[in-house]
Amino acid sequence: MSLFKKVSENTLYLTVGLPRSGKSTWAESTGWPIVNRDSIRYAIGGTIRYFEAEDKVNEIERVMIKALFCAGHKKVIVDATHLKQKYIDGWDKFATLLWTPYRNDREPKDRNFEIELVKFHTAMDVCMQRAREDFPEDTKFPSIIKSMWASAETIEIPEVGLYIDTKKKREEKLNQTLGYMRLIKGDL
Repeated sequence: MSLFKKVSENTLYLTVGLPRSGKSTWAESTGWPIVNRDSIRYAIGGTIRYFEAEDKVNEIERVMIKALFCAGHKKVIVDATHLKQKYIDGWDKFATLLWTPYRNDREPKDRNFEIELVKFHTAMDVCMQRAREDFPEDTKFPSIIKSMWASAETIEIPEVGLYIDTKKKREEKLNQTLGYMRLIKGDL
């Protein structure tokens, strides 16, 4: 179910969930283009924790999304936590900015893309355990997840829950969830 009246054939999917909750696993399984802030940070600063240039990261993220839609992709995923309503509201504002078409056969639209939120419900302790297993040398990561959980806002949206309890069940549960999402969304 779209958050807004459909006026564009393009859809931007925003993942919502803690780090290590399954967002990237889902995003990679779709085959759609993915824009990931950690990857941008790594590309410009050599680490996913390069927070000194967040304004530049924001700019690159938006340029990448615009370029993917301009190139003809109809579905793009922003793989990030989106744990605060202001982040989602920022995407809504970006969707309504007037983009000048780069080709003469395309007209400017009132809305450049629709927004769909995909919310992942994975328990904080599961996310923390995955962080410990996946990054044993990074002792701060679990406490960062706990801090993000404590400061997260309730995002009230039509949602699809992704419940994954162990790494072994991750792929099996992901396939079940994708099937469920196809039933809800119809065109996934």
